[in-house]
Amino acid sequence: MLFPSLVVALSCLASVSAEYRSPKKDGVIVTPRTVPHSWIVELSDLSSYGKRSVDPHEHFATHMKRASIPYTLAKKFDSMGLFVGASIKVDDANAATILALPSVIGVYPVTLVDRPTTKADLTVGVDSFAVNPTDTYSTHAMTGVDRLHNQGILGAGRFIAVVDSGIDFTHEALGGCFGAGCKVTKGYDFVGDNYDGTNTAVESAIPQDCDGHGTAVAGIIGANANALNFTGVAPAATLGSYRVFGCTGTAANEQIIAAMLLAQSDGADVINLSLGFAAGWSEDVVAVVASRIVAAGTVIVAAAGNGGAAGMYYADSPSTGLGVISVGSVDNIVSPGSGAILSDGTTIHLYATSAINTTATFSLALSTTDTTSATDACSPYPDTTDFTGKVVLVRRGTCSFSIKAQNVLDAGGEIILFYNDRAGTATVNSGTVPVQQALITQTEGEALVADVIANPALTISFPAGYINFPNPTTGGLTSAISSYGPKWDNNLSVSLTAPGGSILSTGIGNTYVVNSGTSEASPFIAGVAALFISQNPDLSSPAFVHSMLVSTARPAATVVNGTSLHTVAQQGGGLVDAYNAVLFPSVVSPGSFALNDTDHASLVQTLTIMNAGSSEKSYRLANVPALAALTFSTFGDIPNEDEVPLVEGAATIAFSSTFVAVPAGSSVDVILTFVPPTGLDASNVPVYSGFVSVESADQSEVYSVPYLGVAASMKNDFPILDTSNEYFGVVTPALLTYAEDFVDGPVTFTFTATDQPSLIYRLSGGSAKVIATLVASDTTFTPSILKKRNLKDHNRRRMIKKRADPALPASLGTLFEITYNYRSVFASDDVQNGYYQLPLSTSASTFAFADGTTVPNGDYKVLLRTLKLFGDETVSEDYESWLSPVVTVNHA
Repeated sequence: MLFPSLVVALSCLASVSAEYRSPKKDGVIVTPRTVPHSWIVELSDLSSYGKRSVDPHEHFATHMKRASIPYTLAKKFDSMGLFVGASIKVDDANAATILALPSVIGVYPVTLVDRPTTKADLTVGVDSFAVNPTDTYSTHAMTGVDRLHNQGILGAGRFIAVVDSGIDFTHEALGGCFGAGCKVTKGYDFVGDNYDGTNTAVESAIPQDCDGHGTAVAGIIGANANALNFTGVAPAATLGSYRVFGCTGTAANEQIIAAMLLAQSDGADVINLSLGFAAGWSEDVVAVVASRIVAAGTVIVAAAGNGGAAGMYYADSPSTGLGVISVGSVDNIVSPGSGAILSDGTTIHLYATSAINTTATFSLALSTTDTTSATDACSPYPDTTDFTGKVVLVRRGTCSFSIKAQNVLDAGGEIILFYNDRAGTATVNSGTVPVQQALITQTEGEALVADVIANPALTISFPAGYINFPNPTTGGLTSAISSYGPKWDNNLSVSLTAPGGSILSTGIGNTYVVNSGTSEASPFIAGVAALFISQNPDLSSPAFVHSMLVSTARPAATVVNGTSLHTVAQQGGGLVDAYNAVLFPSVVSPGSFALNDTDHASLVQTLTIMNAGSSEKSYRLANVPALAALTFSTFGDIPNEDEVPLVEGAATIAFSSTFVAVPAGSSVDVILTFVPPTGLDASNVPVYSGFVSVESADQSEVYSVPYLGVAASMKNDFPILDTSNEYFGVVTPALLTYAEDFVDGPVTFTFTATDQPSLIYRLSGGSAKVIATLVASDTTFTPSILKKRNLKDHNRRRMIKKRADPALPASLGTLFEITYNYRSVFASDDVQNGYYQLPLSTSASTFAFADGTTVPNGDYKVLLRTLKLFGDETVSEDYESWLSPVVTVNHA
């Protein structure tokens, strides 16, 4: 079903859960995404009823009145052909009734979208730099944007909408004004400064940014030439600012939908969405609206997400929308950052939120010459110690930064370089101690200690602005934080990648920032799309732009200068090649091949090669495999996280021809027959991938079309419910009391405000339907998952699985039903998706079904069922199922 409806009260469950003290994971309380009692209702435009003169909102209001359902209108949507409907406040128990009303197409909960997270590495003010006459910006050199700029291709005449936290249009590099004649010409503030996603939005005509995220996005797209010697990808384009985030907090999907629709109505050529949440489904309502806008002719570019640590199948919506260009991140070949320069010419990278603010030159003092000391600066220095006017080098260790800083300050020091005591970097926090500080790496710190010992006259200075530090380790590689796909239907979720790691751009208040994330990669592609459309206005359909960007991209290896290509599940077609995409001499389509799983294999595909030149060309075709990605470890309930294992496992391709001649202006079809790899364990749910290479005979043109398939059955090999005890130390699913006790046997609840159960479960895989019902306590139904305690090894799925009895017990009533569920993760940076906790009642004082009907006193069991991937929701065997202990209802 393309357009989903959540027909039962998930939102009301979220509202009741505010009374629950949720179990904690690493001290973080998981909160629901839904906004209590808030729903988006999609309406028909009534043309199918022969009632074109009837306003759909009036029609809806009439039927709500007839059904005796009181509601409050929050927002209207009136984009005919895209989305007509309303956001309303209403009792959650009425959701199913509303769905059945005439002209109602869908009912969706209002959900919250987290504020986009980026890794802020640096903030610098405006200083005096000489502006280069040509484009030398590293990310542009990586992608061919510099070559387009040097030919005067700058995106003139194109309009790019930024749906984000607003834009600081007062910034010198973003035009300094808002409205006609400015760089930021249009836009709207849907929310106001104080909006956090849960309170009342206050709309305004002035979409000014107070957060900085949207401003950085806008700079990547279209910054003018500035003192820091960079421009945006499409600096001659105009921008639109559509604000959906306040200064803090989240945004609701209703605001994002409204912003996309207005941007489309305002005539955007490209809409950028550097936001989203892990879902993996194209059926999420924001993704659905994005899909429709793309189908209507507007290019939408969206961030693939920063969930790389969460493992496979963790794509963000709305990047999952049909036809949306989903963008992963590649690390910059340099790392712009604060720096220090030694008198011998050596540069040192300072890891701090801002540069050390001084133009003086200092001598260096060593807190200790022992680079293994764990207690350096943890005790006051002798009275004879004098660090006045010196930069003090201090090793990180067992005591806090603030203790070390205070001891240095007491000895006269005011600038500290901490060096790490382990690999990597860290955040320096000396609290209120009035010193300037930065962190350098362990390697640089130990080398600097040795240099000072050898040359006590060595001095150090801190230049204004930033220094481009080479990044030989990960530069040009897919960023570790970039999310993996594919989508739950096994279509590619990442179209291609762009520079997103360590990206210099514009910040609030005429500053410049360095951030990292797919939020930075997405606007880069939005800018490239604008360059493409500016040069090819007659070939600007979203499908064509998408295909050209992907097929001209350059696949990346797993390591710098490596030969094994990285999985398509994370890099899509590879790093964008803007020059070849915009000035293409040939067209290779489609942009990708989705081969699906073993049950739904689509292994015979057609590749079309079109010669856009003025003379005949010949092309060679080849299979270029990438490494296979393992979703699970063998027999495990929990997907691999932190680092996805990559193994050899290549498909083979039989080509109808490996060498074709194509006349000028003509096209030729080549039939490809894929043979999935053998030798991979289906229980790992291995995702194999690679590229079909198309190279001109003179080697002047190279195209590649990514392909991806699954060497397993999604329905039979991909577990949905996590039945391990790895997350809580208790086997799940499980019932939880208000007092946070897990229920292990029969239990009685009075359903007072502090005596109600909730259901805890985790999803190892996405499920198109999760449904909980009450059944009789004496049911003989055998669930597919048998509860077994005290199993220490989480590799238990094959031990506790049993074929379910197909004869389902009679349902006594539905407690909740949720469609298109995302999977749970362990990753510490995404604890919101750690688990589901849902109260079992729509009422805070009585036990009630989802429709509001009171559950009579008596004995029951809770039956939880999760639809398997590619399962048929009408077939009971296509669900995993779990039965609770006996629950006695005894209303007080």
